[in-house]
Amino acid sequence: MNDFVTDVQAKVVGRPSSIAKDKSALESILKNTETRKVFKESVDNLVHHKRAMLNEAEMYRDDVGAVSEKFSLSKKKLNAIVGALAKDKEGELAEDSEGLAELLQEVFL
Repeated sequence: MNDFVTDVQAKVVGRPSSIAKDKSALESILKNTETRKVFKESVDNLVHHKRAMLNEAEMYRDDVGAVSEKFSLSKKKLNAIVGALAKDKEGELAEDSEGLAELLQEVFL
């Protein structure tokens, strides 16, 4: 555990006030057995979710690539369409699609 803390301290970047505050908070967390246990469980949960998000992002990139290739659309354009539809911002499509917005709305809405 000491090596991990030393590695983290060696790579510290940020505002000096937040660095000191974080160091103090970590020391406080690590001193108390129960708090340390809850902190470890919380961090483990965050790591689990972060890994799942990274896996989802990788699968999404692969899917976008496959759809892009299949329909000869750029990944940028495909991401713009998907992003606008996911955020319910079809108006952005209208501005960007030069008349294709109506067709896209018919297809997806």
